[in-house]
Amino acid sequence: MASSNRPQNGRPINPSTFDGQYQGQYTYAYPILRERKLFATSYITTDWIGTVNHSDWHQIREMDAAGILDVQNHTINHPCLSRCERSEVVPQLEGCNEAIRRHLDGKISRHHTYPAGANDEQVRKIVREAGFRTATTIRPGPVTRTHDLMGLPRYMLCTHKTLEHFNAWLTGSDAPPAH
Repeated sequence: MASSNRPQNGRPINPSTFDGQYQGQYTYAYPILRERKLFATSYITTDWIGTVNHSDWHQIREMDAAGILDVQNHTINHPCLSRCERSEVVPQLEGCNEAIRRHLDGKISRHHTYPAGANDEQVRKIVREAGFRTATTIRPGPVTRTHDLMGLPRYMLCTHKTLEHFNAWLTGSDAPPAH
């Protein structure tokens, strides 16, 4: 891995994202990211903060203030948005943003990831209208210039994926089959 993911113009390149604010981000990932001067985004579900196995607001503020972890929107309580009415989707997005703003010194979230990757044309429209610049899915693949900014793919590194999968994604080759 590179020693820094900040190009000369000072804007961070952000190849790593986390869903949820699990305690492991603070305990394990944060020290490694800080030591290696790396940067990641954590899409947070605000009702889960401070619950069992999740970071609290103090830890999230520390990571965000350090410039190591950029906190962004993942809804209030993780509903499947494509199964929700507009009257449910909007408060999920706005409520999460309000909690981020309140707890992180006025921070404005401009990026969203769909809970469980669930989205459709209507949900994407609502997310766009809510002022988000990007939204990510769980559809695997590299981001290209042709992607809809409200439906960006990303790779998920889960317990069933190997280091060979991760390396293949980083190098742009086809990932080996899951074991």
